[in-house]
Amino acid sequence: MKTQKFFYFKSFVFFLTLLIALVPTDATAQKKNKKKKKDAQEEVQKPKKDEKSIQELTKGSTKLEGLFTIYQDTVNGSIQMVIKEDQIGKEYIYFSQVGNGVLEASSFKGSYQGSKIFKINKYFDRLEFEEVNTAFYFDPNNPLSKAKDANISNAILESLKIESYDKKNGLYLVKSDDLFKKETFLQVKPPRFPNQPPTAFSLGNLDKDKTKIKEIRNYPENTNVLTEYVYSQPSVLNGGSEAVTDGRNVSVQLYQTFLEMP
Repeated sequence: MKTQKFFYFKSFVFFLTLLIALVPTDATAQKKNKKKKKDAQEEVQKPKKDEKSIQELTKGSTKLEGLFTIYQDTVNGSIQMVIKEDQIGKEYIYFSQVGNGVLEASSFKGSYQGSKIFKINKYFDRLEFEEVNTAFYFDPNNPLSKAKDANISNAILESLKIESYDKKNGLYLVKSDDLFKKETFLQVKPPRFPNQPPTAFSLGNLDKDKTKIKEIRNYPENTNVLTEYVYSQPSVLNGGSEAVTDGRNVSVQLYQTFLEMP
């Protein structure tokens, strides 16, 4: 009998000891969980860093108002463009004209380089400049017009990240150097043809550091930008005619115009 009582007493002491050992651990765990929940709530409630406004991002830039308002940085010359909400989805005309060049680069002063139709589309946080295929026309009253986009590819010329959005005035701000300082709308450098001799004159690669925007003219119905494209290479076999100062560094100046559709 004593043995049985001793066994019960021993079991009671064991469970009591175990309970005492577990209570602080459970309390500590609950305390940690509460702290985690509190931290998570603070993290959720913590306000996100406000995006910079168009005014803040264009501070220190020269404003040139027109069809597409342009801001040019007064320190490095980089440009930003404002796209209005009602300009998205509309079609515009692009055309270019050589401001100055050399015959070796297939560019001479005054020559027109063609034109195209483009439109601006919004895709999430980006604005896309898309060239429209104008080779076909479908009568909208004809049932065939339902398939007007079948087997036809438009061209996404450039996709620019939206830097800021003015919801009140419906304005988007994008960095627009790539529209004018790259061969985005027009292939300026002529290709090499298969039958050309290896000694034929050729341009180097487009030098992004030397290429620059020389002039911007902005009007209510068109935006005109003069870009000097510089093509560089370390050495040349054919330096070109006397009109080419240095065949390793050749410039082509190009007027590029965005024109409102009449």
